[in-house]
Amino acid sequence: MRARWLPGKCAMGPLIIMLCDILGASGIKVNFFNNYTEYIVRHTLKGDNIDLFAGRGFAVFASGEWHAFPAQPQVSPLTFLKAEGIGGTDPVLGEFDGVEVRYVTRHGIRLCTRVKNFGTGLDVLFETHFLDGAPGTNASAARNSSHNEVSTNFPTFTTLKLSPALSWEGSFVSPVIGSASTGPTGGPCVFFDVSTPVVVVGSAYGNFKDTSAGPGHPFNDTKIPAWAPGVSGTIQSLPKGFTFSLLLHAGATASITGTIGEWGEILQRRGSLGVKGGGTKLSDVTLEKIGYQTDNGAAYCFCTDKNCSDTLIQVMDYYNTSGVPLGYLSFQGAGASSGRGSAAPWCVDVWGVDGGLSSQYPLSVKELHDAVGVPLQLYAPYFCPNSPYFNQSTKWESVRSDESLPDCEMFAFQDVSPEQSRDFYLNFFKRGMAAGMASFERDFMNQNYNCVPHFVHNAGAATKWQQGMASAGASLALPIQWCYAAPTDVLASTEMRAVTNLRVSTDFCYGRSWDIGISSLIVWAAGAAPSKDTLWSTTNGRYEVPGCNWTPDHESPAVPLHIMLALMSTGPVGISDMIGHVNASVVIPAITKTGVLLKPSKPVTTIESLLLKPEAGTQILGTFGVGPSWYFVSFLVDSTKTVTLSDMFPRPTANLLAYRRFDGGKGCLNGSIVSVGGRCLEGLVSLDERTGSERDIEIFRVPASSKANITGGSNFSPVLTLVIQPCPKNAWIFLGELEKYVSLSPVRFSQIRCTKEGVSAILRASHRPEVIRVTALEPIQDSHVSNSKSIQNPVEWRVHVKEVNTRLEKVDFRWLHSNI
Repeated sequence: MRARWLPGKCAMGPLIIMLCDILGASGIKVNFFNNYTEYIVRHTLKGDNIDLFAGRGFAVFASGEWHAFPAQPQVSPLTFLKAEGIGGTDPVLGEFDGVEVRYVTRHGIRLCTRVKNFGTGLDVLFETHFLDGAPGTNASAARNSSHNEVSTNFPTFTTLKLSPALSWEGSFVSPVIGSASTGPTGGPCVFFDVSTPVVVVGSAYGNFKDTSAGPGHPFNDTKIPAWAPGVSGTIQSLPKGFTFSLLLHAGATASITGTIGEWGEILQRRGSLGVKGGGTKLSDVTLEKIGYQTDNGAAYCFCTDKNCSDTLIQVMDYYNTSGVPLGYLSFQGAGASSGRGSAAPWCVDVWGVDGGLSSQYPLSVKELHDAVGVPLQLYAPYFCPNSPYFNQSTKWESVRSDESLPDCEMFAFQDVSPEQSRDFYLNFFKRGMAAGMASFERDFMNQNYNCVPHFVHNAGAATKWQQGMASAGASLALPIQWCYAAPTDVLASTEMRAVTNLRVSTDFCYGRSWDIGISSLIVWAAGAAPSKDTLWSTTNGRYEVPGCNWTPDHESPAVPLHIMLALMSTGPVGISDMIGHVNASVVIPAITKTGVLLKPSKPVTTIESLLLKPEAGTQILGTFGVGPSWYFVSFLVDSTKTVTLSDMFPRPTANLLAYRRFDGGKGCLNGSIVSVGGRCLEGLVSLDERTGSERDIEIFRVPASSKANITGGSNFSPVLTLVIQPCPKNAWIFLGELEKYVSLSPVRFSQIRCTKEGVSAILRASHRPEVIRVTALEPIQDSHVSNSKSIQNPVEWRVHVKEVNTRLEKVDFRWLHSNI
C-alpha cells in the first residue's frame, strides 16, 4: 500500500510518499493512503501506534445528486484536480500542517477537503469547503427520507477502534449511551474503550446549527454502520465560502471528564474570538441567588386564586420571614401572558409586559415587580400564530412553524425573522427591563429550529436568529436561559455571552428531573451552567400539578436530593412551594444568610467509573470546591459501590485524603477528640499505600440506597460525601462550613493555605457580612514526637469550630500549646 503522510514537523517536503512514524512521538494525526482515497486517524504513544478511525473517499450532494471520489457505481464522479500541502496557524488550535485536495463536480462546482494536524498532537480538523457555494444540497428531500441525512461525507468513519460510547441528542441535551447520536438534533460524540488509553471527542467546529450528527451510515450503503456527521441534508443550498469543519480532540490524559473539559475549552476560546467582552458570560441573578419559580410543576404555575398578584406577594413575604431570602421571582406561569395553550404549548399572544396578563393578575408586571422588591425573570418561548406582534400594522416580519415536519405536531407558532431578530429583541427586552426583568427564558429551543422550515432549509438562518437574540441581550447586560435545547444549541451558545444557562432536566412535575449527570457534561464544557428544573422543599401536601402524576421522587426522602443537585448544577435554584409548606432547614444549607448560592467550582456530573461502565439506575455524581475538596452525591444505588481515584476531578495534588458524610456538622463537636471511623472523620486514604491504575485505587465506598419504601421514595434519599485533602506536611484538615452542602464553596472561600502554625482560609468579600461557623481538625501528636509540627500519619484530631464574621479577610487555625 502506498502511503501519503500529511506534512508535519518530521516532513522533508510536502506530500512525501511515505508514512512518517517517529519512535517516541505522541498524539493523533491523519494519514492519507492510496492517492487520497483512504484516511486513517492514528494515535501514537511512546512509539506504539493505534489506528483509531478509518474511512474512505469523499462525497457531496449538490445540484440535486450525489458526487463521489473515487468513482462509485450509479453516482456522478468528482473530478480530482490537485492535492497540495498546507500549513499555517489557527487562532485557537495553533500551528498546523496538512493537505488540501481540490475537486470539481460535473456541474462546475468547485470544492476542496482539508485535513489539519496540529502541533499540540491532540487535535485534528477535517474540513469541506465550498469555494463557489452549492445549489441543490437538500439530500433529505431527494431521498424523501428523514432529517438525519447529510449532504457531505467527509470524514465517514466506517472503522472505529474506539467505541462511540457517549453522545447527546434531542431536547434537554439527553444522553445517548453506547452509541453515537444521529440527525440534526444529535451532537458531539465521545469515543473511548476500557482497553485503550485514549479518549477522543468529535464534534462540529463552527456553523453548528447547519450541521447534523448524520444518519449512522455512508451515503451509499445503509447497511454499513459509520460515524458520518456533516452538513444537514435539509439545507437547500450553501453560500459561497461555506465550510463544514469536524474537530477530533484527544485528551491529554485518559480521563473522560477531563477530555470533555479540554474539548469544551477549545470551543469556548473559538467562540470568544471577536466577541465584545470575550467569552465571559454575563452576570446572572438566577445563578447567584435562590429564587421562586412559577414554571410548570410549581405550586402556583396554575394559580386559581382571585388575586394571583397578591398571592405571589404573600409568597415572597412568607419565604423571607421563613429564613429563605429570595433573590428573584421567575414569573412565567399560566396567566403571565395571553395565548397560553391556544396553539403551540405556552405560546405567547400578548406578553404580560405589554398587557397580556390574565384577569387573575390585577397588578401590571411593573407593579408586581415593585411590590415584591426583587428582579423578575420573564418568559416567552415563541409567539402564537395570530400574535399582534407580527400583523400588518407592525414593522416586524415573522417565520412560521410547519406542523407537518417531524415531531412538530401541535407546534403552531411564529417568531421574528433572522434579519430582524436583533432589533426586535432589543425592543422587546427593553420593555421587559423597564418592568423589572433581569433575566429572560427562551423555551422549546429544539422546536424553534426543527419546526421552522426557514431555519432547516437555509444555511445560517437559525444562527442569525439566535445570535440576534443573544446580541440584544448582551448589549443590555440581560442574561438568557435556553430551555428544551438540543446539542447544537449548546455548541452555538459558546459564541453568545448572554446565554448563561441551559436546562438539562425534564420538568419537575413529570419526575426524573434528577437525571442531569451526563447532560450537564456538555453544558459545562460549553462554558454555561446546566439548569435543573424547579423543586419543592416539602411534599406540599402531595399536591398534584395539573397534568402531572405523583411520582416517588416527589416524596419526602427526595427533597434534599433535588436541592443538592440544583445547587451543585451551578444553575438556578428555583423553589416553588405553596405558602405554609416551606422547610427552611433543607434550603438554608444551600445559601448564605442573604440568599446567595454556595455553589461548587464545577457543575456536578456523573463520575468517571459510571461513564466508563454504566450501571442501570445507579446515580453517583461528583464535583469539587476549594481546598481542594470534592463532593459526591449518590442515590438509586442498588449495592455498595466504590469511588476510585479516577472519579476525582481534578486529580488530588497530595497523597493523603480524608472523607466524611454530610450531617450538618453534628458529628464534629468543638473541642472533641476524633479518630478515623467516626462521624466527623469517616476515613483516611494514603495514596502512597495504594497500587494499580487510577481506576482501581479505592477512595471510599458508597452505601446502597434504602429500599425500605421504594414507592415512598426511600431510594432517592441522597448520601453526600465530602473528600478533602489535608495539609501534606502537618495533616491539618480544614473542613469549612459543615452546616452547608458545599462546605468549601468558592463563593465563600478563595483559597485554603497550609501554614507552619496550622491552616488558614482566605474569605471572599461579602456585601452584607454575616457570622459563619467554620471547622478545622488539628492533628494530635504522640508525646514522643518532637515539636517539629510535621505529622505524616496522625491517628487523632482535635475539632476546632470558630464563629467568624465574613467581614474578615481570613480565618486562622493554629496549633494549641498543649499539642507541641
